[in-house]
Amino acid sequence: MEGHHPDLWAADVFSFMAGNLALDFANTAGMHEPLNDEHLVDYEALAAWAAAAGLLDEAAARGLAARGRARPEEASAALAAALRLRLAVYRLAAAAVAGSAPPAAAVQVLDAALGDTFSRLRVVPAAEGLAWQWQGAAEDLASPLWPVALSAARLFSAPERLARVRECGGDRCQWLFLDTSRNGTRRWCSMAACGNRAKAKRHYQRSRGQPT
Repeated sequence: MEGHHPDLWAADVFSFMAGNLALDFANTAGMHEPLNDEHLVDYEALAAWAAAAGLLDEAAARGLAARGRARPEEASAALAAALRLRLAVYRLAAAAVAGSAPPAAAVQVLDAALGDTFSRLRVVPAAEGLAWQWQGAAEDLASPLWPVALSAARLFSAPERLARVRECGGDRCQWLFLDTSRNGTRRWCSMAACGNRAKAKRHYQRSRGQPT
């Protein structure tokens, strides 16, 4: 398994091109089976992703990372739960792409994550009416998973959106995205990355007289 070791708190470390929070979370690995290009190399990476995704402000996310360093066993458990949820999201999405039934084990992982998620949601007074709020998000090391689980549940229970889930056509890319193109024919996670590599490969094969 290859790891990804950038400056975790830099602005461009994580990519958000999927059009859905849960799918963006799944895309913190380049491939899942087998696992490759891992971005969530430790608990600090999970906290940094939560900040990049806008789930926590950077100060709160750095606070979680500091708590993780002080409580390594708890941080390890939270990271393990994150990786289980991520794989479940990927498998549910891959099944949708293939037109297969949702894998029972993946459904169970998501359902278990939702049990903790809903217990953390509160409504609080806001400038206009009420607003949703996550209770304890700045203290609980598992808090980055709560909005991911909620996003996944909403996606996989919405047939019209689920039908738009795609997996990148790149040779070594399993990134997921919602195809919001008018004709529903988007093939790549990004034309600048996998799309251009595929075009270059086809050009090379044509120049060598090979079938594309």
